[in-house]
This record gives sequence, structure tokens and C-alpha cells, in this order.
Amino acid sequence: MNIQYHDNEHFTTHHPMEHRLSVRKLCNLSATIHYKGTEVPLCTVQNFSRDGLAIDTQLIWLPRGIIVEVAVECPGHPRNNKLIAMVIHSEPGLAGLWLGDDLFQQETLQMLVANN
Repeated sequence: MNIQYHDNEHFTTHHPMEHRLSVRKLCNLSATIHYKGTEVPLCTVQNFSRDGLAIDTQLIWLPRGIIVEVAVECPGHPRNNKLIAMVIHSEPGLAGLWLGDDLFQQETLQMLVANN
């Protein structure tokens, strides 16, 4: 998979409210979101940074502030890799998730993308 890197200057220029301290990495990974027994399948991780990720939720709206489990599918890996995150941005079809300060989760996501 080809990953494109965008610097903060690019996003600051085009998105004045951008606040990230780390670089976003574009990707295209299939994912499923789980929340209180509800499953949101057919999601796509669009990009990630050290702090979180943006997911296309196929027009599903997720409430801000909820904690979700994200199962990221990675070809070549026998199981889904699960991440726990908080929804910090939400609109129909897009969710911004914060991974918190858990380095294991951040390393897991980076490993998934590096191996595609």
C-alpha cells in the first residue's frame, strides 16, 4: 500500500482549525466499529496520526465522547487488530477517533499500515 505523508503546514493552510502535533498518514484499511453491542461494519480507516484516526463510517453518525472498539482488518494478519478509542469528532459518514496515550495502540496501527 502506498502511504502519503502530509505535513502540518499543508493542513494548517487548508484547514485553519487543524491542531495536530503529529503528521497524518493516509491509508485505506477496512475496519469494523463496536459500541455497546452495536456493530458498524464496512468502515474504512482513511488516515491516522500518533494521536488517532479518521474513519469513513458509511453515513453512520457516532455520538461524541463515546468509547468504541475498532477492529482493523489487515491482509496477511490472521486476526483483526483491535484498538480502543474515543469519538472526538463526528458527522454523518465520518468519525475522528482519539487513541489516547497508549503507545501499544499507536504502534499496532503503524505496524498494520507498514505491512500493507
